Amino acid sequence: MNIATLTVVVTLYGPGAARSQAAAEYPSRPVTIIVPAPPGGLADGLARALAAPLAKALKQAVVVDNKPGAAGVLATGFVAKAAPDGHTLLLSGDAHPVSGMLYKLPYDPIKDFVAVAPLATWPLVLIAAPGLDARTVPELVTLAKAKPGRLTVASTGTGSSSQLAAEVFKAT
Repeated sequence: MNIATLTVVVTLYGPGAARSQAAAEYPSRPVTIIVPAPPGGLADGLARALAAPLAKALKQAVVVDNKPGAAGVLATGFVAKAAPDGHTLLLSGDAHPVSGMLYKLPYDPIKDFVAVAPLATWPLVLIAAPGLDARTVPELVTLAKAKPGRLTVASTGTGSSSQLAAEVFKAT
């Protein structure tokens, strides 16, 4: 597996968005994009970059509301409880469909949401500290086998593509 070719697709989710009965009147009030991450990160930046052109196209205000915590479960739960009218959207990524396999959730990440639009992709990148005695992936594998349990890895969170890729890398 070539980890560098893995990508993350960020998607907006809205409960019942495709079944909205008020489609002719949509949006009848400001639209809120819920971001399950703190301000200043990639997801927040993407939501804010999307908000202005979306507001112009919809002729309605679009607000970005960050609700970080619990690996996205807090924000996703908030959106799952929102009225299914398309006015509350979730900016979510690769961890959304996987979360149901990792956690006991108060919602079904597949059945309770409708994918609205793919927004962005970006590659995963494997990097190491400059002082590490590995400059290539084969050298890193050799080093990891020589020092079992001594290397660490960081990811963007449990269930994210970076965490799952690290687990696959570890298993090979």
